Amino acid sequence: YYEIIHEMRNKGIISGYEDGSFKAGEVISRKHAAALVSRAKGNDLPKDVKAVKFKDVSEKNPYFADIQKLQQAGIFQPDAKGNFNPNKPVTRAEMAKVLTIAFGLETKATFDFPDVPASHPFNSYVRALYSNGVTTGDNGYFKPNDSLTRAHYAVFMHRAMNLKDDVEVKPIPKPEAPSSSMTLEEFNLSIKNNPLFKSKHKNPLYKQGETTINTYKEDNMRRVLTEGQAIVQGTGLKYADIGGLIILMEDEYVSSLPNKTPQLGMTGRNNGMTAFHIDYTSETAIDTAIQLFNMLYPDIDVEDEVRKKSAEAAEALRTEGHKPVAQREFTGNGQQYHIDGYYLRIGTNGFLGPVWLEIEKEGRR
Repeated sequence: YYEIIHEMRNKGIISGYEDGSFKAGEVISRKHAAALVSRAKGNDLPKDVKAVKFKDVSEKNPYFADIQKLQQAGIFQPDAKGNFNPNKPVTRAEMAKVLTIAFGLETKATFDFPDVPASHPFNSYVRALYSNGVTTGDNGYFKPNDSLTRAHYAVFMHRAMNLKDDVEVKPIPKPEAPSSSMTLEEFNLSIKNNPLFKSKHKNPLYKQGETTINTYKEDNMRRVLTEGQAIVQGTGLKYADIGGLIILMEDEYVSSLPNKTPQLGMTGRNNGMTAFHIDYTSETAIDTAIQLFNMLYPDIDVEDEVRKKSAEAAEALRTEGHKPVAQREFTGNGQQYHIDGYYLRIGTNGFLGPVWLEIEKEGRR
């Protein structure tokens, strides 16, 4: 990236450090990401939002003007505490939003990465980047939650500044995923250095490490552990437990449900039943459960029902969660379905536990 970085330096976009270095391999911060775009666009950034001040960026801050320009452009807004977090790494998803708005990128195709589905809040920005040739992804993923280096940010920005008219937009290549035909020994060996199986969650109930034959012999459980990695990758979820069940959780996840259940759990039973237990207050858990279910049962559409039941449960938790169970109007919304030879159950009960998504073949009970 030598030529790109020095071209941007010559244009006054990149200034580097006092010692003359650029520190290409360092993670880029939000303040530096804002500064680069501000220098490139000058006064050409839109002013679509009323100016507001971030609590952690005073007018004396050397990046104040740059950050305010991007705030008025609708790119950065204060978090729940009113902060900007200038030293926090910018994520790839945030980078997509920055470049799409700042350089007016238009979406030319609606191909989606598996870790940035249509329901993802940054989907439109990632679509714009991909359809303009600014990003090609990484082995079929976009990895929206990952940070990026100063060099890579400069390269993405350079591409956005120099769009090509002849970009051929092709479907995103399907990610390579571990095969469900792997033996138990092959699978356990393959996850030793896999970051998806290196959860930092502190809950002592969940034990990371190798899975067991009782879990792995269930076809659907095995597929979620292997092929399912292509879906879990980039969501922020990790395999926090793969012993007798599968638990998927973000590192900093704290349950808001009354019984403090995991973010997303999955079990497989001897009678052929497959069950997902979903924290309905977590959009990530809902999205991932639907995608994993679609992987296992592509001909059965449960998305609308899962989202409906989850929204009803979340509203009941918000309005009645503080009441004793006997005093709640919400007594549960669990419902049974018969679809294409399968028996399904979707919903939760009056205790406001996780939403169930259970399926088994009819006649197996």
